[in-house]
Amino acid sequence: MRRQHGYTLIEMLFVIGFCFLLLLLTSFIFTTSTKLIKAQHTVIPELKQVDAMVDQLREDVWDAKTVTVVSEHELQLATDDGSVQWSLDDAGLQWVRKQSDRQRYFPGNMVQMNFKIAPAGVTAVIGNQLSRDPVTMRLLSVTMLKEMQHDR
Repeated sequence: MRRQHGYTLIEMLFVIGFCFLLLLLTSFIFTTSTKLIKAQHTVIPELKQVDAMVDQLREDVWDAKTVTVVSEHELQLATDDGSVQWSLDDAGLQWVRKQSDRQRYFPGNMVQMNFKIAPAGVTAVIGNQLSRDPVTMRLLSVTMLKEMQHDR
């Protein structure tokens, strides 16, 4: 009797099931990476706005003659050019920088910021919904630093 070579039905079903699992895994990886790429395009511009806000705040405090923390979400700075006020709008969605008759808006929904007075400047505690640990930044005023060094 001649022996026939071939695959049994069980072996074929096993191979088809294995191929199905590989297809399922690759489709899951593909959809996840597509979602991340789409989210990246929306998050990067917002992060650039947050960076611009922190840079502007750092520059404002550096140039300030006096720093007053009105509330934990409002900061008043006196400069040679007048006064600058940083505050969270009423809806809590935007940070507003007011200088004389000009206003500039920054996204407030991505970043939570609290102000506390500190020697020679202000401490800003910055966090967001994604990070668990907020970042504490100490922003210094050059004028207040000089006065502090002069007093010693």
